[in-house]
Amino acid sequence: MTTEDPLGSDAPAYQDSEARRRWLRLIIALVVLNSLVLAGILGWRLLRPERVEIVPAEPRPVTTTTTATPEPEDQPVAAPSEDTDSPEWVSVADDPAAEPPRVALDEPVTFLVIGSDTRENLPDDLGVTDELGGHRADVIMIAAYDGLRVRLLSLPRDLRVGVHGRIRKLNAAYSIDGPNPQLLYETVVNETGIDIDYYIELDFFGFAGIVDGLGGVELYFPYPARDLKSHLDVEAGVQLADGKTALAYARSRQYQEFRDGTWVSVDADDLGRIGRQQSLIFAMLAAAKRLSVFDMFSVSRVLRAVGQHLRVDARLSDRQLVEFVLEARKLDREDIEIVSLPVFERREDDVSYLVAARDSADAVYGSFRGDLGGSPDGPPPSEPARLRILNGNGGSGEADRWSVELEDGGFVVVDVDDAGSFDFENTVVTVRAGDLETGVMIVDALGFGEVTAGTLDEGLDAVVVIGADALGR
Repeated sequence: MTTEDPLGSDAPAYQDSEARRRWLRLIIALVVLNSLVLAGILGWRLLRPERVEIVPAEPRPVTTTTTATPEPEDQPVAAPSEDTDSPEWVSVADDPAAEPPRVALDEPVTFLVIGSDTRENLPDDLGVTDELGGHRADVIMIAAYDGLRVRLLSLPRDLRVGVHGRIRKLNAAYSIDGPNPQLLYETVVNETGIDIDYYIELDFFGFAGIVDGLGGVELYFPYPARDLKSHLDVEAGVQLADGKTALAYARSRQYQEFRDGTWVSVDADDLGRIGRQQSLIFAMLAAAKRLSVFDMFSVSRVLRAVGQHLRVDARLSDRQLVEFVLEARKLDREDIEIVSLPVFERREDDVSYLVAARDSADAVYGSFRGDLGGSPDGPPPSEPARLRILNGNGGSGEADRWSVELEDGGFVVVDVDDAGSFDFENTVVTVRAGDLETGVMIVDALGFGEVTAGTLDEGLDAVVVIGADALGR
């Protein structure tokens, strides 16, 4: 028995007409647009951070990076005296007159980015148990954005600088009458000669909240790793780190890896920590790009963590801040250049400093001032990269097999061993944060794998963990 059309006519077959496809694209575009608008509204409402008044400082030419010089009497903006109170945190959110002039996103802009380790109102579950009073700048970084790429220069907190005509460590400028962002800002400008547009500061709690809001970040560990002081404790492999773990990783100055049945210190110093912080930036960028604008709960968590734990220059408007956040989300790894500051260690009066190597440091600073074109590091070194090859898939002879391939490709293999585990699905090439190009060259030579930034032993340029994607090739 069949059922006939009551009107006695055959139903036309479904046709995916061009008009229907155009309407479908329009509906999708409207949904995406509405989501972006909603994300923008959320950002506008939640990104209302605390403001700090920063008085612009006129950069002075840097004639030396190793000797402190007293401030001249005619200095246009004098640093606050150690006997005076530090600038107070102020809010200009409700003051229309405080809205600064707009700066187009395609114009070069430079930020002084600070990670503060204040213990005020820090929850116990973050694992920060060292009882330290006062205020310190744990991360000090200059970020320059020209509309296309970001260049990052990390300044060691133990950098030897002049503060009020005396030799001090750089982070001391923040702690004098602290928190003292104005003095730290002026010290950095005076030391580097870089004209810094804006000041941005994020505390420990806010950093961990951002990572949790992103759903965690992926960090790679070739061996089990720990730091007894920062409470880092992770297994080998690619780990999805929550805010607590990411914070412990970023704070680690006593980093150790478990190799051949014993714990070995690796880059367990201030410079090693800078490298770990830089690798974490890439991990957070990757996590931010995976965050969907449709996931309003996660977006709001990230924005709320930023808004509640961020202190920004009063000259930076809410609108600019939202725009910069949206621009940052568009960046890919290749759009970020890590610039290293050449330093060496020196002890003076039983105090250990990191001293900027004069000529090389001036070249780095000059590239941020616009004195030099391109990267200050020049062309890549002619020496072949030195590699450690680790078997991360458990296949017989896999590390040896691929070490031969890489040696044939012009690399130098200095060590072959097993990784801390055999459950690596993908091959991972770890390089220093400022040397991603070497990782790309290794992946190109292999024909597979992914590049990540991380901590390396001295004398190595990369660690290659051969994953399951190498089997059968």
